[in-house]
Amino acid sequence: MKRTIKTLALLGVAGATQAMTFNIISVTGTGSAGWNCAPFGSNGYEFSLPDDFIVGQSLTRFVDIHFQVTATAGFAIDHVYVSPVGSVRNGDISIVAKHYAGPQTYSSYDAAGGSIVGASGGDMPFAPIDSFFDVFVSIDLSTTNASNPTPYSKVTDITFQYTESLVPEPAALATLGLGISALFIRNRKRR
Repeated sequence: MKRTIKTLALLGVAGATQAMTFNIISVTGTGSAGWNCAPFGSNGYEFSLPDDFIVGQSLTRFVDIHFQVTATAGFAIDHVYVSPVGSVRNGDISIVAKHYAGPQTYSSYDAAGGSIVGASGGDMPFAPIDSFFDVFVSIDLSTTNASNPTPYSKVTDITFQYTESLVPEPAALATLGLGISALFIRNRKRR
């Protein structure tokens, strides 16, 4: 019995060799020139935006990011943590990230007067059934204080970190159930 359990555990580990993957489709918009993206650990992606992604007087800038995330084989994505960094002075910053299938939408809004830190981000849970998401992110900066001659807002980077959980395949579960049943029947006959 112990040998069987060890074998099943090893099979489960062997089946999870692929890592979570990210595919960047596009980054567009009035503030997108000079953007950069890079892996963030083994389960995330970070988008760094250029120094000129700043709104000045009477300007609106935006960046639209489209990427795809695929879970490790045999796993489903169950959370995303979105962490933006930047500052807002006499302007607004709006961040919306839509995950399809779903859609599951993360939305953040920061009004003028402070810094955007990780606390401005958020953790969004998913029902752990989807192993792939098409993600559309919109970051909008706008000026709302017409009386101030130097409105200023900036996003320097935004990070998406995903977590995943094991989802056994129905056929594997059925096989496992039959195997366990057979072991119990065999053990009963021995007694």
